Amino acid sequence: MSWFLSDRLTFTELAATFERVTGILAEYQSMSDEDFLALDISNVHDPLNQFKFHRQYGPYRDHETLRKIYPNLMNFEAWLQHTNWRGESQEVQKNAITGSK
Repeated sequence: MSWFLSDRLTFTELAATFERVTGILAEYQSMSDEDFLALDISNVHDPLNQFKFHRQYGPYRDHETLRKIYPNLMNFEAWLQHTNWRGESQEVQKNAITGSK
């Protein structure tokens, strides 16, 4: 099955959806760019640059057109249910789409 994740949620809404679907407590806590850069993660500049881009330009997507092209398109809630992801660290989107491990 071919599908892609599509939603336009705030981080607070993402946390609330995650908590509702998984039953695992979740809370969004804002973080400054400086604090994010201090995290011990590889390629920390890549996600930070993506966050900056989305803050400046927004993650606009034409969901109506996308759903015409990809009828199996899922929102975040459906994706959580489909993948059974519970917040563990893994490449969940890439693996779920490609089927690779």
